[in-house]
Amino acid sequence: MPYSDEDVTNTRQKLGNLWPLLRPGLWHSTPAERYGAILTDSEIKPEGGQNGNVYKGSLAVSMKAVSLFDFENADEDYTLGTFGKWSTHLLGFETPVRVWIGLNRDRLPGRLILADEVRELARVKKKNLYPRVEACHVGPIPTFAFATRLAVSTADPCQFEPLASGAAALPRLRELAQKWPNPEPEIVQILRDRRDRNARRE
Repeated sequence: MPYSDEDVTNTRQKLGNLWPLLRPGLWHSTPAERYGAILTDSEIKPEGGQNGNVYKGSLAVSMKAVSLFDFENADEDYTLGTFGKWSTHLLGFETPVRVWIGLNRDRLPGRLILADEVRELARVKKKNLYPRVEACHVGPIPTFAFATRLAVSTADPCQFEPLASGAAALPRLRELAQKWPNPEPEIVQILRDRRDRNARRE
């Protein structure tokens, strides 16, 4: 087993009250500074769109898809126990705020590829993925499919708050960027090194 009971407990404590909100959902994570571009475009573009700095070897990039986290269908202990494989989306950034967007599955216009199929496609295509938790949506995701929006501190994911819909969220994001601390650079580097070694391999 690639994790211990202690790993699960530690991650649960680290995420605090955020995890019960993430668990029953399908999510996209984006830096706060890119959220405005998503609102302007009225959609999340596939990897490489609003997010120019993409992981070139990822399955989502190769399929022109949006990378998602399907926590609802993932094994909870595995997801928490292997937090190091996807923790960069919460903690591994120099900027203080990330926006997590919860999606309404019934309003997604394109093909939603769930984690088991993503895993097999990645194996066949020799592409990288976040094991057992990454889903992909082929094509852009319109903002009308957004169900929930959370601002999350990258220094401490126990700090988070719901965001208003639309452009009304942008002033608050700017305030939080001033209020919440940046993560420690050493921690960011450790997480990114770990990601490069392990994050997209099982």
